[in-house]
Amino acid sequence: FDKKLATWINRHGSGLSAVQKKTLYFVNR
Repeated sequence: FDKKLATWINRHGSGLSAVQKKTLYFVNR
């Protein structure tokens, strides 16, 4: 899992829906 992506999600996660988080996760694979 990309550290930069994880940091970004931690920073902006409150504004992301579960679907968006899953999308980011699958895109990052």
